[in-house]
Amino acid sequence: MKNGLDFIAESYPSCKNVIINEAVRPFLTAHIVDEYLRLLDDYDVVITAQHITDSLGREGESVTNRDEYYLIQAPEAFRFDLLYKHFSAESPITATVQQLPANSKVMKFFDFKHNMKITYPEDLLHAEQMMRHYNTDNTSK
Repeated sequence: MKNGLDFIAESYPSCKNVIINEAVRPFLTAHIVDEYLRLLDDYDVVITAQHITDSLGREGESVTNRDEYYLIQAPEAFRFDLLYKHFSAESPITATVQQLPANSKVMKFFDFKHNMKITYPEDLLHAEQMMRHYNTDNTSK
């Protein structure tokens, strides 16, 4: 990602905002991109977040309140200058937003419900079914 950020900084010095996504999350839509860019008018960062719906455990605890946690997913949208200044390719942190200063204004976007991540070979079958479903829904409108 550092190479991409360097390229943007060198080639597009007036870049204000950037959205980072993963190739393994293929269901990003133009609507989500537009919404995240709009939200960057009021926030430094917009992250895709999901509520945890499964039971959650933690070593050494008999009860864990899942309402205190959420999942962070790509895409993440940033004000470019803030991200470029604080991003470190050597950081062990996997959620890029967590590399930013604690006082960064972060919007957690919980409305991207079908943000599937293709991790295992069997996920491809589920992704194919989702594409068929969405393709059918879009052609009927």
